[in-house]
Amino acid sequence: QDWANKGWLRLMAVDKEPKNPLWTSDPIELVVDDIVLAKQHIFCVGHYQRIKKDPELWVVSRSDGTVVSKIPVDGFPAFLGMSSAGGRLFIATREGKLICLQPRQ
Repeated sequence: QDWANKGWLRLMAVDKEPKNPLWTSDPIELVVDDIVLAKQHIFCVGHYQRIKKDPELWVVSRSDGTVVSKIPVDGFPAFLGMSSAGGRLFIATREGKLICLQPRQ
């Protein structure tokens, strides 16, 4: 019927040893539906459960885990529905939309 996360959520970077992460974020409220890794950034798309906020795409630094920017997503992200190709990021929504984002020129 319903599911809710009641614990703390964190992002973390792991190289070889999961018990010794390279970095760990502070607790976050974003429930991550998908992650795409790029050279310098991690793209995390997700939704919120415990707070009233629209879904977002987070751009996170791969080197230290800081959130570079947060971009609103027009729709509820599909689980494992994000990909990248040709310098663009594609986000599928549960409503059947495909959102295409490209870098600023």
